[in-house]
Amino acid sequence: MSKDFTIMKDWQGPGLPFPQGIRRPDFRSSDPKRLIPQLQIKVPTISRWGKKMAVVVDQPFWDSLGSISEVDHVSNCDIAWFIMDYRHNGKGFRIEPIKDRVSAVVKAISKAQASTGRKILYFPNISGHSKTIKSQLDFALDHGVKGILISPFLAGLETVNYIAGNYPLIMVNPAMSGSLFNDPKQGIAPGVILGTLFLLIGANISIYPSAGGRFPFTPEDCQRIRDALLTPDMQVKKSFPAPAGELKISTAAQTALEYGPDTLLLMGGDLLELVSKLADNTRKIFAQLDRLFSEDQKSTHADPACSICDYHSLQSNQPLWTESP
Repeated sequence: MSKDFTIMKDWQGPGLPFPQGIRRPDFRSSDPKRLIPQLQIKVPTISRWGKKMAVVVDQPFWDSLGSISEVDHVSNCDIAWFIMDYRHNGKGFRIEPIKDRVSAVVKAISKAQASTGRKILYFPNISGHSKTIKSQLDFALDHGVKGILISPFLAGLETVNYIAGNYPLIMVNPAMSGSLFNDPKQGIAPGVILGTLFLLIGANISIYPSAGGRFPFTPEDCQRIRDALLTPDMQVKKSFPAPAGELKISTAAQTALEYGPDTLLLMGGDLLELVSKLADNTRKIFAQLDRLFSEDQKSTHADPACSICDYHSLQSNQPLWTESP
């Protein structure tokens, strides 16, 4: 495909140039033979569960599809289609949704903070190889983002550790770590991986599965992770535990009491189950937590080891990566 890449590099026309030689996009085969049968089988089942099917395709593939009925709101749909387009960056074609997403979210957060008076922290997900991660970090910093979400077992433990020394606030996702503690008879204990190890590489917030969810974590497992993050044996700063999975809006206050103070509750599925009620569901969570921690909010004392949300954006000219000559 060297000829294709050479043409793409200098391409100035709309969209992508058509493939050279005998290769061609097999949209007619991919659509009726692969995608549509999968949707016909899976969508009815997923709909009965009260869930939505999300499908990501590029613009040419979308244009090749037949007529699709649309509804007025995502809460009424069976399938949510995400259409990705290619953009020319002067050197070649890339899909870079993160920049559009970060710009839009930062603007929305600024308006929300001004109208509600609440402080909001946004953690865009950072992923890719080292140069991509560096570009994403630089963009986030330039737009005033104070924290990022990254998966150490995808990006690399040393990469996350290096970023931690140069970036204000890091939340880590345990993606790809499950095989290390899937069997309680072998592997590494969850408290060591998601607690001690993530603490040592510089994570400020560690996400881990809550007890009773779809992952086989017991209350004892969760307590060990929490203890490793909040009461480390070493002379390092504490980190926030962030239990996630199957946390319910209706029991947010009870969950907060069970996990204790200095805990972040990661609620996704229950919060987003009805997108049309997202604002109302969020208010319900805040109402429960405001009542529960009303006295704590009046206190001006804070443990300096845990006051990591007051970090300011990095003000340094030190590069995150130094390239060898």
